[in-house]
Amino acid sequence: VVHNIIHGLLNYEETIEAARVLGLREKDQYRVVDFHTIPKNKEGKYTKEQLREVEMIEGELITLLPEEHIYRNMNQIVMIQKVDSRQKDLDYDAQMTEIQQVVQKNIMERKKNIDFQIGIGSIVTGCHNLKTSYEQAKKEMVEILMKGIKTGGKSKDSGN
Repeated sequence: VVHNIIHGLLNYEETIEAARVLGLREKDQYRVVDFHTIPKNKEGKYTKEQLREVEMIEGELITLLPEEHIYRNMNQIVMIQKVDSRQKDLDYDAQMTEIQQVVQKNIMERKKNIDFQIGIGSIVTGCHNLKTSYEQAKKEMVEILMKGIKTGGKSKDSGN
């Protein structure tokens, strides 16, 4: 359901129904956060062990963010986060930075060969605009990955 909403694959009525099932409301504000893992092996492909690690990361995120809608698709974890209009963007950014640091630390403690990045989408009103937020989160993720390539694989965001 989350996949179909954030990719804009549903018509208006289907989106309303899917949002209702997820408990999303048309007048509320949301943003999509893209949690992406990157294998550090030469092939850039995921081993079964790395995919299990992504599953563990999903569980950690669900524990850290129990009120949010979290969805995993292979190496990518996406969250639809309800935004409190009284809270500042800096507070949300600080929360995501803290989450990234906790998860990256846990990955390192488990001695897994995966890097963990976060792309944060724009704040949108209603479920019909989640695709826009998701596209921005993906764009931010690409920018982070490109920055990492330009700096030899090390980026300030990756905890390396």
